[in-house]
Amino acid sequence: MKIQVISVLLLLSAEHIFGLDFYQKHVVQIWDGDCDKKMIPINKPGKCKLKNTFIVDPDNLLGDICDGKKDQVHVTSKDQFVTHDCVKNASKLPACAYTEEIKPDPHQKIRIKVLCEKNKPVHYEWKHDLSRKRQICSFIILTAVLTSNSGSHLDSVSGQDLFLRSHV
Repeated sequence: MKIQVISVLLLLSAEHIFGLDFYQKHVVQIWDGDCDKKMIPINKPGKCKLKNTFIVDPDNLLGDICDGKKDQVHVTSKDQFVTHDCVKNASKLPACAYTEEIKPDPHQKIRIKVLCEKNKPVHYEWKHDLSRKRQICSFIILTAVLTSNSGSHLDSVSGQDLFLRSHV
């Protein structure tokens, strides 16, 4: 029993020393919505990562995204995936608490962009997805404006209508 416990501790220590690979940090087969649980193996001791994106890939379509890419090369997936962003709350160490970033369409699929090294993905490139993040921010701001202006002329127009009008 002692040997099993020590083996598990060594394995966990090795993960934190050598780091998790791309798939362990970012790819899940199903999404259960529990950001706190998903972030435990990703956070390093004494540190809370501010944000992490999880890619739902039940069919392992990302498995060969970097095949034949030996040097540092950015690759965009041909398939589209649903993603979930876990963002750190205002919590402080030792408890790192997270919530899922709310999206206008949580089932929207996007192409995934990664940095490849030695035929393996090493980093998720989220910067290519700024237009979607701007849309999310606009939607949140419009919702806040509508909520704070209740009773005004904006009541006759829904937040979704304003959002769609500003992005078409």
